[in-house]
Amino acid sequence: MTNQSVSLNPNQLLEAFIQNLNSLFFAVARDDSKRQFQLIHDGERVPLMRIDMQEAGEIHCELGLDRSEYQGKLNFAKFRKSTASMLSVISKRLENQERVQHLSSEQGEMLFNLPGITDDEKDGINVMACSIKPLAPGLMLLKLMYMEPKQYQDALKQAALTNSGSTKK
Repeated sequence: MTNQSVSLNPNQLLEAFIQNLNSLFFAVARDDSKRQFQLIHDGERVPLMRIDMQEAGEIHCELGLDRSEYQGKLNFAKFRKSTASMLSVISKRLENQERVQHLSSEQGEMLFNLPGITDDEKDGINVMACSIKPLAPGLMLLKLMYMEPKQYQDALKQAALTNSGSTKK
């Protein structure tokens, strides 16, 4: 199987991605999900899912984490909060059958512009997004990544407007 011989629908891929992330970090015992977090926190990749492409074969998907732009010290609770925020944004987009925006690189990586934004008293604002990158025929990396918050000023302003309507100042 070659990378060019398979075409994946971004919405279907994101649907599978959020289901598997939910299973890995929210639907299992806390100790189990914490172990998986520690592995990706330390730079390892963990198996996430397999996609059956019929005659084209299977695509094995691994999960990784880029925390290089996280503001503050990342722990399991903060990671889960970021992940839940991003999954909520993706779920709403998919439920409303809205077009999924993504950016593509020359290396074939697709960054989904569906950021989860969290605001922590100690660490400040952090933004998590996800990308998909082919590594080899039949192997893809699904990467959770913290993005520089300044890159998402419009989204941050919108989140502040939304939150200001529901909370006291």
